[in-house]
Amino acid sequence: MCLSMKKEITVHPFISQPITAQNLLTNTIEWKDASLEVTFPTFSAEELLPLAQRLSSLKRSAHIRPLEDVLEIIDQVGALWRDPSYELRKEALEIVPLIAGQSKQLSEFELSGVAQLWSRAVVESMLREDLGSADFLEHWLPRGPVRLHAQPRGLVLHNLAGNSFSVSALSLLCGLITKNVNLVKLSHDAPYFGVKWAESIRFVDKKLTEEIAVLYWSGSRTEIYRSLFNSGLVDAVLAWGGLSSIETIRKLGYHFGIKIIDYGPKLSFSIISANALLAQRQLIEELTTKMSFDIVFWNQKHALVLALFLLPQKLLHRQSPQRKRRQLRLPFWNSKLLLTTLLKTLQAKWRSLNIATLEPILLSEKLLTQQESATTS
Repeated sequence: MCLSMKKEITVHPFISQPITAQNLLTNTIEWKDASLEVTFPTFSAEELLPLAQRLSSLKRSAHIRPLEDVLEIIDQVGALWRDPSYELRKEALEIVPLIAGQSKQLSEFELSGVAQLWSRAVVESMLREDLGSADFLEHWLPRGPVRLHAQPRGLVLHNLAGNSFSVSALSLLCGLITKNVNLVKLSHDAPYFGVKWAESIRFVDKKLTEEIAVLYWSGSRTEIYRSLFNSGLVDAVLAWGGLSSIETIRKLGYHFGIKIIDYGPKLSFSIISANALLAQRQLIEELTTKMSFDIVFWNQKHALVLALFLLPQKLLHRQSPQRKRRQLRLPFWNSKLLLTTLLKTLQAKWRSLNIATLEPILLSEKLLTQQESATTS
């Protein structure tokens, strides 16, 4: 196959006082008519421990920084990424689609979504909902007979998943607004975007980025986690990923008495009501169009993607207040119409949205087979 575009990039770790890793990894990604070769360093425990020591020494400075200063920095960084002419944004939208294996339009949609979160108004709303008042981060506030203060954990390790490139910016946001020092461990499948986001923070405020490190080491090397946890330098872990990854981090963290805050695997689903199945064909087509967007987004890799939908086999029907409620089986053609229409819509949307995988279509075919089997049995 002749590839029309070939690109090579080197992703450097984001560390305020650079350290040199002895080993480099190179990933070659081929997607559609493009090829991307990504080279990035991978760190060992011996290289990471001095870095963790330095970050840990900055916990006090992070804690006493006024929240107003943090909010201002966050707002400025978000404004940069919301600007279509921002150079790092334009660069990211050339590289991220190749690394993530998704269309440029979808990558831009995801990037814009996380950039919206980096705003003063959104963060203030988050703090009000989670803490009751952002003042808990700044002061000891009376609450009945006691006074309460929201204390930072200290040095937080962000163990990222690779199914969403923007999770690095989201996780880092959580660490910054709670005044923690942040060691961000990138995923092998997403080694690029988190570094670029940290670079934009440095552009706004160099002092804050002294308390941030963004880099990669192999998640399968449990001895690195053991060394970090056993050192007493890591105070908490923000863990993202699949069940196996989360369980490994939990076991190690609990063994060393480290707080684990996990965002493990999620299953998004939809329930199709009986009324929807009894609707006219036009309404069913509108429904399947909306469902298809939920399915094809992020190529079935994202927690927000519709992975399962439930169809009722029976309909509760009340003829009159005096009559008992009866269960009536839904007409088979309604269920089959919904599924076949969804399959056709997916095939059309797969082409128009430039989606890289046929998984959603195969999923629909499987569901259609299951529905036919269940109905005819």
